[in-house]
Amino acid sequence: MKSLALFINNLDAMLIAAPFIVLFLFKFILKLFMRNKRQASKIATEVSAIFFIIAVCVEINLFLDYQALWYLLLGLIFLFSILAMVSYFNHYEVSYGKLMRLFLRICFIIFALGYLGLLGYELFQRAQGI
Repeated sequence: MKSLALFINNLDAMLIAAPFIVLFLFKFILKLFMRNKRQASKIATEVSAIFFIIAVCVEINLFLDYQALWYLLLGLIFLFSILAMVSYFNHYEVSYGKLMRLFLRICFIIFALGYLGLLGYELFQRAQGI
């Protein structure tokens, strides 16, 4: 029972640390098994984008004491819609596979920056409190 309580208490910390662990782990594993190293890096960033989204949501909840899940989901739906419209206007058709890869790569950039920004903000706040 003690280990279950420890796991639940540290779940937030594990979710915050997970994106970089997943990114480097997937990148390492995929580079071992794939010939194209660039493609392995792209797949690793696409997979870790989901973990960055979860980590940013947890960071906002913990550090800023604000529930931003619905706003993040609405923003993601809006971003996907904009990308779909731009793809349709440029090519007169929407390839959902390419659209999803582009969406995940853009999410990776946005949420990795948000992740690092929130982490830096919290470290600054904790340093000010000392």
